[in-house]
Amino acid sequence: MALIATLLMLWQLPMMQATQRSDAQTANWVAGANSAPSAFARQTIALMPCVARARTGDDPLPLLQGRGAMTCTQSSHQFGPGDYWVRLDLSGTLGDQSRTQDAGGMHLRFLPDWQRNAQLYALLADGRMVAVSLDNHHLSGLSRIGGHISLRLGMLAMLGDAPDQPVRAVLLRVEGAINSNGPISQPLLMSDTAIDHGELLEMAIYGAYAGICFALLIYNLTIWLPVRERFQLTYCLMTVAMMAYGWAHSGAWSLLWPDSDMDHRLRFNYAAIAVTAALALQFFQDFLDGNRLGRHVRLAGVATHRLLWAVAVMILVVPPHLLPLADRLFTYAFAPLPVVVSALLIDGMRRNHDSARFLLLSWAVPAAISLAHILHSLHLLDLSVLFEHLTMLAMTAQALLSALAMAIRIKTIVQERDAARAQEQSARILADIDPLTGLLNRRALLERTLLAGPEAADDPASVPGRRWGRRAEDRQRALLGVPGAGPRLRLLLLDIDHFKSVNDEHGHNLGDEVLRRLAEVLQRHGSHRGLVSRLGGEEFAVLGLTSQVTPELAEALLAAVREMALPEGLRITASLGMATGTAARISDWQALYEKADAALYQAKADGRDQIVDSDHPASEGEKPRMEYDTAKPALPPVQMQQPRRTIPGAPR
Repeated sequence: MALIATLLMLWQLPMMQATQRSDAQTANWVAGANSAPSAFARQTIALMPCVARARTGDDPLPLLQGRGAMTCTQSSHQFGPGDYWVRLDLSGTLGDQSRTQDAGGMHLRFLPDWQRNAQLYALLADGRMVAVSLDNHHLSGLSRIGGHISLRLGMLAMLGDAPDQPVRAVLLRVEGAINSNGPISQPLLMSDTAIDHGELLEMAIYGAYAGICFALLIYNLTIWLPVRERFQLTYCLMTVAMMAYGWAHSGAWSLLWPDSDMDHRLRFNYAAIAVTAALALQFFQDFLDGNRLGRHVRLAGVATHRLLWAVAVMILVVPPHLLPLADRLFTYAFAPLPVVVSALLIDGMRRNHDSARFLLLSWAVPAAISLAHILHSLHLLDLSVLFEHLTMLAMTAQALLSALAMAIRIKTIVQERDAARAQEQSARILADIDPLTGLLNRRALLERTLLAGPEAADDPASVPGRRWGRRAEDRQRALLGVPGAGPRLRLLLLDIDHFKSVNDEHGHNLGDEVLRRLAEVLQRHGSHRGLVSRLGGEEFAVLGLTSQVTPELAEALLAAVREMALPEGLRITASLGMATGTAARISDWQALYEKADAALYQAKADGRDQIVDSDHPASEGEKPRMEYDTAKPALPPVQMQQPRRTIPGAPR
């Protein structure tokens, strides 16, 4: 899109180029136009302004008639600020004006500069003079696309009650002109068709510029959401400032507010340029990570950044009589910008910053254009009509090339973050998973159950941002994979019977295989109902909502353990303790674990291979339920040990 906009601008240059023509050349050109009316309808004639200082008591009529002393060759900016007369001789275009009356007439077009007030005088062919006020409010109403002022010469003749009379000369009295590039710039005489054609090209250029800025803004805001780097926000602010500049520079300001003061639009235009430059400099510093830059380079960047913000504020608030000084300071403030940015990028390259080389390449074109802009403002380089779109072209090039540099940087950031997350995930898995069985370990079970981590205290207020109760219960249900169920939990503690005998008689390798096989059984039956964990040794736990982890599941687990196929024809059994409660606090978990642990020991004491529910203990005298399969070999009996007291949650 930037290339298209540039081509459109270059296409416009032949029409806009300010070549000087003598009266004889103009007459020959008009004569040739008689045989090519279509080409004549699009003609553009460059006008040479003659300038003289205005003095009190000056009579405009002699100046209009060409009888006053005026300079037509010397650059008027050398005269400095003040009040000026500007005369535009149209005597060589009288035939043009007559021939184009049926096609809409001719227009006088020029670019205004800083001024306090203006008065226009027109000399008609019959010698009459017409006066029109052109203060800053009137100029806003006459603004067209591109910020140009357009006056139809036929309207000036109508004001003199002579609509058929062509205009011989135009005289402008410009009061309070800064005169940085002349009281007026680029005076042209254009046909109605040429005006329309020029505005169409201007709309294409500014439309492409606005489209590029808006697309870059939306794209980078979207990328910022997952990446969240500071330089992305700085870049987005820079594109907003670029759009604000384009809005003011294109004349859209005056089209939206035709009664506004032209001075306000010019102030806003200048301030938008300075803010864009300041944000561009800040973007480079954020992009290169200012803390990694050299101290002197970083301080130079900060100083230039603050200077640009200062001149932006200055140009908005400075009183009118100080505008000439403010305009000069504004130009000088941009002088160190190419040097500072280049120093930042070179320093970033020296410190092996990933994208500094590409960013330096992206800055080359904008830096060259910015330098040319500064030289033109200091009258050291003549850029002709290129000056009109030079700043916008520099902004577009810098924004597009910086976006490419950002894409490379963001790719690197995403790759680094993905690698860090993968490492973190691997470390978390190693920390949460029992390496032998692949089940959750004790710490992971406790952390996922309590939601606030193992460091959570009994007082819920001690956990920042955490509130227990219904929210904790809802998140517990989500972690357990059963959202919407009841808040009470059931804990099953399962311990292998006579596991020490397995290790002593068959070796620890077979003992490890028994633990792995048992973990597979618990995963198969319980993982879809709740959390399955190895607490330590031969003790395992299944924790879930009471509607999911049921007594029937406990029965099924014991039956599956009895049926479990093991090497060497070995058969094992297990005892199981069961309890219900909540686990919103550590004290709740301790109480729940103690009940299940006591039930497990009761199952061991009552003969093993059975279930004891702490909420429904067996009646006195009721025999414990033993379900051995006598057809299958069992482990040899082991001397019953007395139940021992343990710390809740400690491995056996």
